[in-house]
Amino acid sequence: MFDIPSRIILHAERLVATASPDHIVPGGTKHDNSRNPRCNAKLYDLLGGRQDLRILDLGCAGGGFVRECIDDGHLAVELEGSDLSKRQRRAEWRAIPEYLFTCDITAPFAMAGVFEDATKPLRFDAVTSWKLLEHIAEADRRPWPRTYSQIWRPTACGSPASPRTRTAKAATRPCSPRHDRSTGLARWVPVGV
Repeated sequence: MFDIPSRIILHAERLVATASPDHIVPGGTKHDNSRNPRCNAKLYDLLGGRQDLRILDLGCAGGGFVRECIDDGHLAVELEGSDLSKRQRRAEWRAIPEYLFTCDITAPFAMAGVFEDATKPLRFDAVTSWKLLEHIAEADRRPWPRTYSQIWRPTACGSPASPRTRTAKAATRPCSPRHDRSTGLARWVPVGV
């Protein structure tokens, strides 16, 4: 078994994305709790089939994906922009609140884990987001290179694919970074299966 923190600490400039459409008029956060075991299996496979993955999910509403990753033996954490699910203790927020956090990801944030010997920054093997990036303006993504360079492990993988709006085959397609010179961000695009 790998080293799992006894507690996760989030340091965030803004704990709720008050300007987010999904916070103002909740839709996804009110109804979604996505789970897709095939997609999870593909993600684990892409990362070498290891049993010690650290996964960060952005904008995950009910926390279903995070719950499945934890049930599969990995460390998984969610950052959700709206506090609706947290306040209502809906879906997985009732079961695994220590892995689900609210945070405005358009502002700087950092995460740490409390381990037996010390408190250390958390770095992740995969950063996922489902139906999130299209709701965030390019200008609001500017702090991301600095923030994400601090939380991604060097071999990290990410995917903005949405299993609800794409076919199951496309949703499990490996993703590859393509650097966007205009924003300084890596864009994750599907590569052949």
